[in-house]
Amino acid sequence: MKKIVKDNKIILSLLAVFMLLQPFLDIKFLFEDNRLMIKGITIPTIVRTLFIGIIGLIIFLKSKNKKEKIGIVIYFVVLGIYSVIHNFVCNTNLDIPNTFKYSIITEAFYMIRMALPLILIYITKHSKISKKTFINVILYTSIIIGFVILISNTFLILYTSYSPETTQMKASWLSWIFGGVSKYKFEELTSKGWFFLANQVAGLSILLLPFCVYDLLKKIKLENVVATISLTFSMIILGTRTSAYGFILVYVSLLIAYIFLYKFKFIDTINKKSIIVVSTILIIFTCILLIAPIRTREYTRNLKPRIAPPLTSDMDVYFYIKKYYNYYGIQKVYIEDYYSYKYDYKFWLDVFDKSHDEVLDNREIQLLISNRIATKNKDLKHTLFGYSYSRMRNGEIYIEKDFYAQKITVGLIGLIILFIPYFISITKITIDRFKKKKVTLGLATFLISMVALFGSSIFTGHVLDELFVMLYVGFIVGFYISGGNNEEA
Repeated sequence: MKKIVKDNKIILSLLAVFMLLQPFLDIKFLFEDNRLMIKGITIPTIVRTLFIGIIGLIIFLKSKNKKEKIGIVIYFVVLGIYSVIHNFVCNTNLDIPNTFKYSIITEAFYMIRMALPLILIYITKHSKISKKTFINVILYTSIIIGFVILISNTFLILYTSYSPETTQMKASWLSWIFGGVSKYKFEELTSKGWFFLANQVAGLSILLLPFCVYDLLKKIKLENVVATISLTFSMIILGTRTSAYGFILVYVSLLIAYIFLYKFKFIDTINKKSIIVVSTILIIFTCILLIAPIRTREYTRNLKPRIAPPLTSDMDVYFYIKKYYNYYGIQKVYIEDYYSYKYDYKFWLDVFDKSHDEVLDNREIQLLISNRIATKNKDLKHTLFGYSYSRMRNGEIYIEKDFYAQKITVGLIGLIILFIPYFISITKITIDRFKKKKVTLGLATFLISMVALFGSSIFTGHVLDELFVMLYVGFIVGFYISGGNNEEA
């Protein structure tokens, strides 16, 4: 192990391989086959924890930067104290269905998982990774994701984005380009390849895409052309709102930033050929977007519900709810299993009233249920320390609105402790670059990437808790903290 620390090339090689392995660690069956778990912990989580834990600890013990080490120790002491209080607060009786069970083991591993990307920032910083290696990791990860989704959709294999069934994928991108998809539902036209959750892939794609476009703007190469095109196309095929529309914002933001930096003399030259290539790719995929599955989804989203007849005094309220819930597009599993109408019929009657203007999707139902739980159990300690990650996960109600989801699960204090290091790092990187007058396209790309990820997670959800996405955030932030080995980045 001492040799690993002394020879920085070994650390760098291990880190690069580890990051390139991430798409293979997100294979769906690894998260669903209990035979591939140890005490409920998945193989990907074990691999990620061991790698980051061991390498991070070795670097920490060998580091001579006492100020940095003291800061790290203080942070993890604070996190530990918070976790103990969080456990005591969450492990109390609540007015909540029995399915929302608290698990101290799940909660402990959640805290460990949330700390891993922060430790990866530290590892990446000390690896002294070069700009070339950093960009290559991003490009080849993007190519892997892009090709997995594109190939799976083309040949109608693997998984649709919104269903666990492989047989529901009815038509490929070739069909919707040639107009043969009108008889299919939106869910039957999308693809997430072998990946576990579509939201995670969407979040990671919008995080990586700015760097693919950045490298293409700097110099046209086979790798960045393939990475940019394959990742962009896969984002449309994936079919989430974040991925299908987000790529346009990424392209436009980078083109504007590039021209702005040149016009105001932050950079000396501009690659006109690259601008033409990037603009052409943007135009082509924007045209494809007009006939993509997301358009079918938007049509479905705007449907009007059927309005149930008024509830009268001579009607049984339970019979009424069970008979008419499907008028509002509410899934049976929510109303009977996740938050039963027999447990809280008043809540579902209120949902009926709220649904008069539009059919509510799962995300909105999850939000309403979470708000109901918080309202019925509201007190200061739960506001500050949350209702627990394990309860909401076990109850199958986990809001697809990041930051708000964490506010419910870990409380305001937990939200600050777990995410403030990212925003402090991003702010520090930006201020340092401005002070040193290193306002580059690389810095603009970094900021666009971070804003795209954290901003879209509010609407997409199931991103900030997931290692598949957040490890790349840690990798990117760590690289920019290190200054890209003093190269322009």
